[in-house]
Amino acid sequence: GSPGRALPRSEALDEVARLGRDLDRRELLLDLDWQRLDAGTAVHELVHQLVTRSGLAPRYAAFPIWLHEGLAMQFETFEGARWAGLGTPAAGRLKDWSAISPAPPLAPLLRDSGLSSGYRRDPYAMAWAWVDYLRAEQPDAWIALLDGLRLPELNPGPATDRAREVLEASLNGSIPDWERDWHQYLRERSDSPAERTAPREKVDAVDRP
Repeated sequence: GSPGRALPRSEALDEVARLGRDLDRRELLLDLDWQRLDAGTAVHELVHQLVTRSGLAPRYAAFPIWLHEGLAMQFETFEGARWAGLGTPAAGRLKDWSAISPAPPLAPLLRDSGLSSGYRRDPYAMAWAWVDYLRAEQPDAWIALLDGLRLPELNPGPATDRAREVLEASLNGSIPDWERDWHQYLRERSDSPAERTAPREKVDAVDRP
């Protein structure tokens, strides 16, 4: 975008060399981004396989889709060529969540709305965000959810209904209460994306276990 100008030969050669170095740097950064995306996708799909092969989900239909996808997305983040650890948010997922405006309702996600017809940005960001919230902020409910869904014979019916029943038995309040706390957690997550080491202080009047 700069206007053209004449340079002495030596300065022109220096400028060409500088532009070449800048281009090489940009290509390297782009290549690293693609490597992180490829590695994250590979781990995402591997987690899907492990969930079923390990018996965590005795069959695919034992878990709602939001749980399958949200769980796999917890493992996607790489820093360079190294895995960044459980729960460290991939910048893309956090960015996708932040782009949803206004903050989305929780009830449609719990019914797997938008998740059964291939990849769509917003429902996947919501699934990542809801699982991240449960895992980090509601560990007792998170474990109860996994245990409850692994034993469908004790709680028959569609996975979405069974998941909601387990959450209702494990979390205080109702869906509007969960939604408000979920949104607050993600607002704080967006402000400080580093992985949490302890639950945050309460910000509303809804008690949690």
